[in-house]
Amino acid sequence: MKRLEIIHLRLAGNYPADLTARIHRSAAARQSAIDIEIYRQEGVIDDLSVHLRHRDNDEVLPSALGLSLAAALKEYGMVDHSIWRGAPTG
Repeated sequence: MKRLEIIHLRLAGNYPADLTARIHRSAAARQSAIDIEIYRQEGVIDDLSVHLRHRDNDEVLPSALGLSLAAALKEYGMVDHSIWRGAPTG
């Protein structure tokens, strides 16, 4: 079953220009079976969403990467860290 971690950041100040690069570097350093995508909400410059897509269905969730990113991003504002599982089709 597909699994996804979402870390939603509501920035409490200026958006650091290199924040997404820092997030990608942190994820790359861990070399795990996780694909990372980062989104900014259209029209709302203070929202950032980090999606961690798990390729390994046996990984314990929340992942160590998700927990460390969520903790590190609290420096920049309010963080919501949630776990999603793929819904069955049909």
